[in-house]
Amino acid sequence: MNKSDRIDVYLVAGGKYHNIDHARLEVLKLLAE
Repeated sequence: MNKSDRIDVYLVAGGKYHNIDHARLEVLKLLAE
């Protein structure tokens, strides 16, 4: 991947009933594929 292939991503997950660690883990698993 060169500099022109860069993709900026913002993950917004939060709140009383949201598991932020689970959301972060799922995104990292998708990016690892």
